[in-house]
Amino acid sequence: CISGLNLLFNLLFNLSSAKEYKLRDIVAECIQRVGLSISIMEDENVFPHPVKRQSLDNRKIISETGWTPRYSLSQTIEDMYYFVSTLFEET
Repeated sequence: CISGLNLLFNLLFNLSSAKEYKLRDIVAECIQRVGLSISIMEDENVFPHPVKRQSLDNRKIISETGWTPRYSLSQTIEDMYYFVSTLFEET
């Protein structure tokens, strides 16, 4: 039903810092966190026309709920690393 879909879409929010990061920078941050020495190589043949800029718009959630981003990319990666590493700890 269309009215149900409209209600659902009105309840959807983008949770983001609204900051732009290149995938290369995110991968580099992850590599640094795990302490590996890996070179990042880009193959222009895979994505001949990459997206130049992209970020999520968080204005809706801020205006409707007062939510604001609190964590940096580095802290988010650190938290994710800690969470995943606890999954594989020997018990």
